[in-house]
Amino acid sequence: MNGRFWTGFGIGIGVFGIALTIFLWLIGAFSPPELPKAHITALHFSGEEITDFQQSVKAPRILTVVGQSLDVPSEWTVWVCVFPLEAQHYYPQREPVSNNGIWQLEDVCLGSEEIAGTSKTFIISLVVADADATKQLYKYAQYIFTGMEQLPNGAVICDEVLASRSE
Repeated sequence: MNGRFWTGFGIGIGVFGIALTIFLWLIGAFSPPELPKAHITALHFSGEEITDFQQSVKAPRILTVVGQSLDVPSEWTVWVCVFPLEAQHYYPQREPVSNNGIWQLEDVCLGSEEIAGTSKTFIISLVVADADATKQLYKYAQYIFTGMEQLPNGAVICDEVLASRSE
């Protein structure tokens, strides 16, 4: 076979590869996977229900977080984490919430009793975690109480609410 054949063959393969790449891109084969959906829908405390999170929420030290999770893979978990702005650490709460449907987590703590009477600001984060991150979050929630400087790889924040201690 001569050089013309190989040149034509190479051009044909190149054109086919470009066309295939464009086709796959158009049908979404190269899009990043869609993240699961999880949202905080309300905070409950002292007989109140807060559902408007446009402003920082004034809340007591102990509250209930309500939310909804959709399309979260069964091997993933959804966690409520508290992030005090002054401490700059994540504090995963004691257990994950439901990874599909409406859920509520009672006794979420915004800091310790020692800070009562002071103005502290917290971010209440809703975190979706893959299997590896879930293991680390479970370990932390059961044995370590010093806070995590960062969330483990495989954990993604899906929603956040800014809250200030009212007591």
